[in-house]
Amino acid sequence: MTGLGSSSSYTYAAGTDYYSDPVVEYFNSGGAVQASPYMTNLPGLGTFFDIAYEGGDGTGDIWFACGDGGDSPIKAYDTAGNLVNYIPGTDVPGAHGLCFDTAGYLWAANGTNDTIYKIDLSTGVSGSGEIEFDTRALQASSNPFIASVTIQGSGFEGQARLEIFDLSGRRVLAVDGFDGAFHWDGRAESGSEVPAGPYVVRVTDTAAEPVTLKLIRI
Repeated sequence: MTGLGSSSSYTYAAGTDYYSDPVVEYFNSGGAVQASPYMTNLPGLGTFFDIAYEGGDGTGDIWFACGDGGDSPIKAYDTAGNLVNYIPGTDVPGAHGLCFDTAGYLWAANGTNDTIYKIDLSTGVSGSGEIEFDTRALQASSNPFIASVTIQGSGFEGQARLEIFDLSGRRVLAVDGFDGAFHWDGRAESGSEVPAGPYVVRVTDTAAEPVTLKLIRI
């Protein structure tokens, strides 16, 4: 079994037959085979990594994520085994995961560059729907900590701002120009030591959302 898709009533399973040719079967909620096979003899379809189901129960097209193979990494076949649609690799490179949402958009994942593509099949790939995962991260040299701690960050752009808040939301310290490492001696901006308890580190850069880290002083 290579890929799974689903409709409101059925689950579709894709794999290969005895001759290593692609084949799709589908099952009801009780696990009974509804057609054997649902699809076979799919011309031009080689290795694939996932499938997505489009259409009415038992009558729709199956979309295949074919990875980096050839110039069409996403292909659609009807129940007769005819190639009915495709998306070129120039639009969606390296598709390895597929699914449809309830609004009818096709989503494709490229695990190589950590990108998800939102595809409107009536207009093509939506540029604004391309999502890149947030790779920014914060970590502490020790947590909980006693006297001091080093806060380390990665993936931040521009002049990042680091702030530390206590449990009540009061800011105890702010540092502009955070460059990926800050040694906190457990003191507030006033120079006094902060009491034991939980604190929240927040780093803001050019991205819309800040990154936070919870610290505990003991």
